Amino acid sequence: MQIRTRSRCGNRLDWIEGRTYCRLGQYEEARKLYESCTALIEEATTVDAWMNAAITYACGLVDVKEGSLSAARTRLHALRTLCSKVRESDPQHHLMAEDYRMMLEGDLLLAEGHVVDAIDLCQRRPELAIPSMPSSDALFYNFPFERDVLARAYVADASHQEAIAEYETLVAFDPSGKDRRLVHPPFHYRVGGLYQRQGFMEKAMTPVPKTSRDCNVRWYQLGGDA
Repeated sequence: MQIRTRSRCGNRLDWIEGRTYCRLGQYEEARKLYESCTALIEEATTVDAWMNAAITYACGLVDVKEGSLSAARTRLHALRTLCSKVRESDPQHHLMAEDYRMMLEGDLLLAEGHVVDAIDLCQRRPELAIPSMPSSDALFYNFPFERDVLARAYVADASHQEAIAEYETLVAFDPSGKDRRLVHPPFHYRVGGLYQRQGFMEKAMTPVPKTSRDCNVRWYQLGGDA
């Protein structure tokens, strides 16, 4: 059995595993792993502020999903403070930290029923370019599964055409754009469901690209949902 050292590597592994548990709805397991990440931060002499921001975002999202909205608001306040620290100490990761903040606030607004406010906020999310970083940190760039918060807000507002347009952006590769994040497999299913509900049956039956299709199959084998 491979033993992970209590290091920044372990921090990343716990964060990734916690994010997966969160996506599968196993919030208690996710919270335990995030607490492990927090312990690593407290033990470290120097930790990137943006990594702290990533963990704070993840903890806040668990709070939202469990209905602990007051706790999520507290996390959001902490995340705003961390974003200021990242701006000063690590400018190239500042937009990533701000994106975490806006995603958490967007999901919190949706949970509170403030759909229009969530739309207004998420329409202003920054476009992320690939920052200069070690390959292990690219996981933080690609991993947030909930970055479709604007599309979900449009669905909650019954603005289905806008939701379709947003999902089409999320699943498409724009060679002229800055965003190089991987496509999360359920985005294909969600836009397909919107096509079907709007009567665009030909689009709904368009084959998903093979790479994404294979990822979709594996995702559902692991118990994921759309």
